Amino acid sequence: EDTVAAREAFFHALELDSTYAPAHYKLAETSLMAGADEEALIHARRAYEADTTNKFYLTLYARAQILSRRLDGALESFHRLTRIDRHNPDNYRLTALLEEQAGNRPAAIALLDSAEVLFGQNPLLGGVKRRMLMQDGQHERALREALESVERAPYEAENHLVLGDIYHHTGADSMARVAYYRALELDSTHLETLLTLGDFHNRRREYKPYFQLSTRIFA
Repeated sequence: EDTVAAREAFFHALELDSTYAPAHYKLAETSLMAGADEEALIHARRAYEADTTNKFYLTLYARAQILSRRLDGALESFHRLTRIDRHNPDNYRLTALLEEQAGNRPAAIALLDSAEVLFGQNPLLGGVKRRMLMQDGQHERALREALESVERAPYEAENHLVLGDIYHHTGADSMARVAYYRALELDSTHLETLLTLGDFHNRRREYKPYFQLSTRIFA
């Protein structure tokens, strides 16, 4: 756990061989840990350039690009990751988020559609996609897909929580209430459900259930 000595050894390795990718990779990791994003980017890029087929090098390089605000480069790197590390759903999530940030939400939704073909129903990817659908004005499709998720996995609290959010955002608060409390019934300790339901009651000025939920959250 002596990071300083470790970095000295990695730099010494590079003195012996300036193209030695593992040393650049470890220096990038330790630079990110220290908050030195620009230095991390330099070493991560050199590791990746030394071996462009290594998914670990590319993943670190892509994340360093995000942290140093090279978002165009990060988007390109994550698109490549969806090809060389296509069984990692997080690559699709981050690529879609970067596409959305670049102003291309339809491409982001299409990418998440293709991810669902590959992975099946993934709660994390599905939640991101339904949020994008809502923000894109595709309320009916978002609701339909949320209902399908509940039908496929009725005992997953997350599915009911997402369904409740869609009902709430479309003004169907009575249906949202049913969905939220069903999520709470399935998992009474799920913090996100407690927070969402508490916020729901607070917005409606239903203070008694709001304070009851707040007590459970703090507990």
